[in-house]
Amino acid sequence: MSRIRSTRCHDKCANPNAWWVAISLLMLGMTLASCQAAPSTDDALADHSFLTQQPCASPCWYGLEPDKSTSSEVYSALGKLPFIDSTSITTWGYIWLNDDSAQQIGFSCSHPKDEECGGSAIISQDKLKRLDFSSPHELTFKKAVSILAQPDYMDYRPLNPEGTGCVITLIWSKKGVYLTSIDLKNEEPCRKIRVTGHVDPDIVVTQIYYVTRDVLAPGSKGYFANSIPWAGFAQP
Repeated sequence: MSRIRSTRCHDKCANPNAWWVAISLLMLGMTLASCQAAPSTDDALADHSFLTQQPCASPCWYGLEPDKSTSSEVYSALGKLPFIDSTSITTWGYIWLNDDSAQQIGFSCSHPKDEECGGSAIISQDKLKRLDFSSPHELTFKKAVSILAQPDYMDYRPLNPEGTGCVITLIWSKKGVYLTSIDLKNEEPCRKIRVTGHVDPDIVVTQIYYVTRDVLAPGSKGYFANSIPWAGFAQP
C-alpha cells in the first residue's frame, strides 16, 4: 500500500453518521488513485521521528505538540526541518470544531522527494490542534503498537459510499494519537474486522495524526463515534 498526503478533511469527517463522510472519503479515494506507488527510501534526511521517538515522544513532533505550540512555533519549525520543502508551505482557511477562523498549514517533503510525502497542521485560537504527516516507509500496525503500546480503540469503514475499499484507524485516545491505513479497492480488511473483531498486524500505516486529546475522549464531539475497543491483532 502506498503512503498518502493529508486527507485535508473537516475534523468531523471521522463521524460516520454524517452525510459528508461519504463525500470526503470518495474524494480521498480519487486522490489516492492518482498517486504513484511510494518508492523505497534510505534517505538519511527523511523523517524517522515516529520510529525513533526522537527528538521527542509522540504526540510531540520536533518540539511541536497539540494544545501547546503556537502558530509562530509551527511556522518556525516547518521552515527549519531538513526534510520539508520550505517553498511548499501553504496556508488556507479551515473550520475546526466551532472555530470558522482556523487555518491549515500544508507542506511537502524534500526528503524523500515524492508527491505522496507531506502533511499539515491545523491552528485554532493560535494553538496547534492537529498535526498529520506521512508515515515512515513500511510502518505496519504491529510496529506502531510496539512503539506506542496497545491502542484504546479501533475504527473501520468503507472508503466510499459504494462500500468498496477500507479505512482502518487505530486510536490512542489518552495520548492524542491516531494512525490511519487506507486500501483503495479491497474491502477484505474491514470485512475481517467485522467478522473477527481483530485487525491484521501487517497492514501498512498511511498517515500519522497527533491531535488535541479532548476530541478523542469518549463521548467527545465529532471523532470516531462508532469506534470499538481494541481487542488485539488477528492470529496467523
